[in-house]
Amino acid sequence: MKTFIATSLLLLLTTAAIALTPPDVEWERTYSSTLLLDVREAYGNKYLCAGWESQTGDLNCVFCYNSDGNLLWQYNDQIYPRIYATECVKQLSDSSIVAIGTGYQIEGSANAGISIGKLTDSGDKIWTKVYEIENAKTYGIDFAVLPDGGFAVCGRIDPTEGMDQAIILRTDAQGDTIWTREWGWVYNDKAVSILYTDNGL
Repeated sequence: MKTFIATSLLLLLTTAAIALTPPDVEWERTYSSTLLLDVREAYGNKYLCAGWESQTGDLNCVFCYNSDGNLLWQYNDQIYPRIYATECVKQLSDSSIVAIGTGYQIEGSANAGISIGKLTDSGDKIWTKVYEIENAKTYGIDFAVLPDGGFAVCGRIDPTEGMDQAIILRTDAQGDTIWTREWGWVYNDKAVSILYTDNGL
C-alpha cells in the first residue's frame, strides 16, 4: 500500500513538472504604437489581429500577418460610418473577415457606438455598420457567428447618466439590427464573451 502511494505521488509530481515546462518560442515581434487585443489563425497560414495602431497617423484597426509575424496588410476605415478600434476579429467560412469594436456613425459624432466591419480576405472593405444610442456610448467586445449568417455582439453601454450596463446586439448577415438587449445591476456591468449553443446565446 505504501509503495503504491509513493509511486502515485511520484507520477503526479513528474506530470506537474512536465506541465510547467514552457513551450519553445518560435519567433517574437515588437510592433510600435500598436495594441493587439485579439489574435486568430486564418486561412493560408496567416494571423488576423484586432486592436489599433496610430504610428502612421491613420488609425489602423485590423491587421494580417504571415506565419513569421510580418505584416501583410492593415485596415484603416476612412469612410463614415467608420470603425475606430476593434476588440475581436474572425474569419468566416467564405474567407471574408468580420471585426467588431467601436466606431462613429458620422464625423464629429459625440457618441461612439458598437461597430461591425466586414472585409475581404485581402483587407478591402465590404461594409461597415455603427450602432449609436442616444445619450450613451456603446462598445463591442466579442461576437458569435450565427447559423443564419447573422451576428450576436456583446459589450457594454455607457449612458450619460447611470452605471454601465451589459448589452447584446443581434444582427442579420448584412449587419442590420434585429434586436438589442440591455441588463445589469447597480454596479458597472459588461458582457465580455458570447457563445451560441442549443439555439440560444
